[in-house]
Amino acid sequence: MKATACLVAGLLAAGLSGCAGGRSTANTGHTAGPGHTVSDVSTRIGKIPGTMTSSLCTDNIYAGANGAAIFRTPQDIVVGPLRFGALREATGAALYAVHTSHGIIYGIKSPLSITGTSSPWIALRVVGDANDVKVDYSGVFASGPTDLSREHVVAALQTAVDCGNGSAGFVQYGGGFAWKRPTCAILQVFDRSGRLLAAKLVPFGRTSCP
Repeated sequence: MKATACLVAGLLAAGLSGCAGGRSTANTGHTAGPGHTVSDVSTRIGKIPGTMTSSLCTDNIYAGANGAAIFRTPQDIVVGPLRFGALREATGAALYAVHTSHGIIYGIKSPLSITGTSSPWIALRVVGDANDVKVDYSGVFASGPTDLSREHVVAALQTAVDCGNGSAGFVQYGGGFAWKRPTCAILQVFDRSGRLLAAKLVPFGRTSCP
């Protein structure tokens, strides 16, 4: 529970300017990677609406040349080229509850693996949930809980292609989700051009979705 509380506190932190690794792409021109700027990243994924963080190859927690090496469990959820580790565990009605000054916030740590895509960048967007669910795969989290309304609904991530392992390789990032109340959300996955690759309805804090 202590680790979960720290994760949720990070997911709820105001801004990411104090983080090492991940970067917020909202109205900045900071460098996002070799030959890229944050504004380039946003353009390359079709300017998908929503506040966004970017995760670079240097932020990864695991990578390799063979996607078969990704650790898999029955609790994973797969959406296109993305595998969310143990995300099915987010269905527990009272799991990962953390008391903050803004009330109870729920969260889950779910390592994100990317493989099987030729796109150098992938975007993950959370929609269809009344803006309740936030996502953060930006690397090291800032500390201190705050209002979920200030957090992110889009994550732009460099893939194994940009990280030098090719489309058959993989890259994995640490992070997860936070939400205010039991809900269902659609996880959308886009390639660098903004083309929708896949989408899946996922329950957060409830056992199933309609």
